[in-house]
Amino acid sequence: GSINSGKTALINEIINNRLNKDKYVIFYINLRGKFIDDYDKFLKVLFNVYEEPLVDKIKIALLSLIKDLPDVIKSTIVSKLSGGVVGGIPIPKHLLSQLLLKKDNIEDVFDFLEKYFIEIDKRGKKPILIIDELQVIGDLKINGFLIYKLFNFFISLTKHEHLGHVLCLSSDSLFIEKVYNEAMLDGSAKYLLVDDFDKETALKFID
Repeated sequence: GSINSGKTALINEIINNRLNKDKYVIFYINLRGKFIDDYDKFLKVLFNVYEEPLVDKIKIALLSLIKDLPDVIKSTIVSKLSGGVVGGIPIPKHLLSQLLLKKDNIEDVFDFLEKYFIEIDKRGKKPILIIDELQVIGDLKINGFLIYKLFNFFISLTKHEHLGHVLCLSSDSLFIEKVYNEAMLDGSAKYLLVDDFDKETALKFID
């Protein structure tokens, strides 16, 4: 939808009034006004860092990131979710630091997110990831354009694994067209145009 067409208002109405918080865990990430030109900034927007207890710090420090990731998620991350809407994906500060060290391997982040969503799904809830103004990261490169890797991950998460739902909002129609064609989204994504009422519908409200 174009600028000021009501995309964010619509998604907030859905989040706040139309979703059963007992069934869904909602992650809402708004990129509006953010300047994201590298890997570090992307991760810091995607994740919501918290300080983990000393016991968890020691545990994470002693264990390798990938090997023990499911246990880390079970013990320190999913327990932080109390339902409702989360502004970013909660992650212990120490774990984020480890992900930041691997600047050339975005797959580690995707592996983390997939295991994270699996744990939520096991608890009988469906995660919903919402990214507003997605075009902000349209030109970001991490071993190639990040956006195409993201959409391939989203397709895996939703269409293949059925682990949750992903909603992406954008006011840039050229960006959407480019992603649709180059990320091969035909048959994998649905589109909803958010726009002003046409004249006939508007007149009905006026009457």
